[in-house]
Amino acid sequence: MKIFAVFFIALGILTAPAVRADEYTIDNGYISLHGSGGAIRDLRVDPSGKGAYGPIILREAYVGDRAEDSSNVPFEIADNTVTLKNVRIYCNPREVGLNEWDTPVRLEKGQTLGQLFAVDKNGMASVEVMVPTWQSAFSAMTLKLYSGGPAGKLIAEKRFENVPDNSWCVLTFPAQLKGTFYLEMSDPRGPVGWYSSIKGKVVGRMYENGNPMEFGARAFKAKIYDVFPAQVKISAVGSKLFAEVVPDDEKRRFNWSIVTPFVRDGYETHDPAQIAFSHFISDRGQYIATAQLKRRGGLDFGVQVNKWIYAAGNGGADMQFSVEGGSLSFAVDTDSLTFKLGKALAVSVKPHSDTVPDFYPAFFTSDPSFDKSLNSFFYERAFSWPVGGVNPDWFEWMALIHFWNYRPTSLEYWRQALLTHKIDEDGYVYTWGDNKGWPFPDNTKYDTRHFTTNPNFILACYRYYAWTKDREFLQSNIDRIRSAMNFMLIQLKGSDGIITLPDKDHGGTTSDVASNYWDDLPFGGISAYENAYFYASLGAMASVESALGNADKAKDYNDLREKCRKRYNELFWNDKAGRYIGCIDKNGTVHDYGFTYVNTEAATYGLPDKSQVERIYHWMEQEKTSSGKTDTYSRYRFAPRVNTIDCKGWWYLNGKAEIPSQQFDTHLENGGAVLYTSGYDVMARAKYLGADNAFKRFKDILARYNEPDNLCGGVPLRYGENTGWQVGTDQPFPESGLAPVSFLYAFLGIQATADGLMITPNLPTELKYAGVKNLRYRGLMLEITETRTSINIRCEDPAHKINVQKNISPGDGYLFADLEKG
Repeated sequence: MKIFAVFFIALGILTAPAVRADEYTIDNGYISLHGSGGAIRDLRVDPSGKGAYGPIILREAYVGDRAEDSSNVPFEIADNTVTLKNVRIYCNPREVGLNEWDTPVRLEKGQTLGQLFAVDKNGMASVEVMVPTWQSAFSAMTLKLYSGGPAGKLIAEKRFENVPDNSWCVLTFPAQLKGTFYLEMSDPRGPVGWYSSIKGKVVGRMYENGNPMEFGARAFKAKIYDVFPAQVKISAVGSKLFAEVVPDDEKRRFNWSIVTPFVRDGYETHDPAQIAFSHFISDRGQYIATAQLKRRGGLDFGVQVNKWIYAAGNGGADMQFSVEGGSLSFAVDTDSLTFKLGKALAVSVKPHSDTVPDFYPAFFTSDPSFDKSLNSFFYERAFSWPVGGVNPDWFEWMALIHFWNYRPTSLEYWRQALLTHKIDEDGYVYTWGDNKGWPFPDNTKYDTRHFTTNPNFILACYRYYAWTKDREFLQSNIDRIRSAMNFMLIQLKGSDGIITLPDKDHGGTTSDVASNYWDDLPFGGISAYENAYFYASLGAMASVESALGNADKAKDYNDLREKCRKRYNELFWNDKAGRYIGCIDKNGTVHDYGFTYVNTEAATYGLPDKSQVERIYHWMEQEKTSSGKTDTYSRYRFAPRVNTIDCKGWWYLNGKAEIPSQQFDTHLENGGAVLYTSGYDVMARAKYLGADNAFKRFKDILARYNEPDNLCGGVPLRYGENTGWQVGTDQPFPESGLAPVSFLYAFLGIQATADGLMITPNLPTELKYAGVKNLRYRGLMLEITETRTSINIRCEDPAHKINVQKNISPGDGYLFADLEKG
């Protein structure tokens, strides 16, 4: 290993003293880096150890929450180790400022907007402002910070280009002593401004054009850090890089920050000169594609990690970072991506590989290029969300996406969640954690309960049992499951075949609030959406009772299910329009705005007959929407419009509450699109219209995913789609995984039932065979391969070796009832 100090010529003598306040370099064939000011910089690697380094893979690594750009950090070189002396560490930031606002104030050309504020502690080293750009992706402005006031000394300034709408723009600088400061925004390009509190809370004093205002304040967050000295030892041993920190006090809390090259704007994700890594995988199975971080400031959730996270490089090398457990988060700037590790830095350089963890499931077919796209789509949408973190409106979708595959702690989490999620004495399943209602509108004024929580809870419990055959779970939870069903039968009058929502706040009129996942629309009264899930839960309940040996109860639920189906079609089928309506409100008024998701979800659960489904798809594919065009599918490609008729006049609380009514085509609850609905679309097509019809649609979705934006990231997507609520394609939509996972149900025809594993191959003409690896069923990891006339199931578990071949007639299926016996 070569470790170099920068040499100086003094009085004609070449010297290399042991301690210099200059730059150091490490180069051992595997790893090349240099450093100064307490930070490691410009790390490049060669996993072969031959010194053929690729582009910079880590731009910077430093201890704490930010690096101080200082040349006053001396170092020593001894025994292949660089020791940095008296590095100033910035850690444990505390925020002061104003993190609320009521008005976006636009910055006009030639104008300045400002905020005067005071800080009563030493250590402020960053300040950030909340910036609206009115959905523009090309706006710019400059921030400047002064000490004392507008006429004080300039501390720092930065130009911000292509600012994302509603983002925090951060200005950093060396730690300051306590005092008064003035922050100013100037030099706008395009629509840009500063969120301000005009009518609400005031902190400091607001300025405009250098003049103080008598009211209001600008939204800002100043961060005050603990700043302390430490010694940092860095060494490269073969393909591994280590760094140890010795602070002035062993009780100090800190971690390492890693900064990689990253171009936030645009759609490029594979050029190693711009983007170091293509994706990250944690040892707990979470998968984050860097495409999801494009045009964003970060993610709404963290990455769950036990000991390591693997970063797949774009430049021929991968890196594995050691992490001290917990949750890892990403912060995106214009030209960098930052994430934090533990107190010690330990990095391994590895040759590039596209492999995923051994436990990951994988689809395979006779078309390898299709497989590659499908599995990439599957991992990015199904495995990006952390385990858990959802509420009952999502339970059925998470069950369909996750209960058949393995991720560390996943099934254990879901078992506990289903055993303990809060249920009222009357059987109502709470909507949002320990809150009975949805977070908005005001729970003290309105009944904000959702009424899909109960059927989704029952469906999830059934699917958990069907995939695990955990009888102890079922017996421990059966009273809660029955209570949830009884709430629908008694409180919502479901024993008549159809549930009816309460008149108060859930009557289905514009004076009411939402009753399900579609939280801006006042579904209520007698709702087709809630009743589709009620119908599905009746079938699940019958299976649960049958599994417990209660044949009479099972028959009663199946009989009620048939009654529900009959009543559903009598009440909700709009024969003139050829589709199901949305709901009938408490006054008897029908609300039908062409809700595509109501129809595809009802069809997937088996409510219509084939002739009805043919009419549904005639409407969706061949009739005009409120845009005046036949564009239900062509507008967004990855999913149908959520509705085809403008519903801005049918919005909760008359369209004047927290989220006011939106124009058609501008919002994912009025003419926009949500990716999860494509999962039901594909499953419904496969069920009624055949595999070839469904596969054509599935490939259309996959083709849109294969576009440069990978159908994710911030505003705008490839074709101008606004992920700020016009469309929902990745975060914060964990249900998006239903789109790729529909392959399991639509084409492989795999369903776990209380009686066994039912497999009904439904392969499209284009595929000679198809299958899935690492399907987890009753604790066994299975590989299933299908043709139109055969099913093969293999398991390599030494304790449960399985190799079962079943020949079938085309279109037939087979129930495997005793797989666990081999």
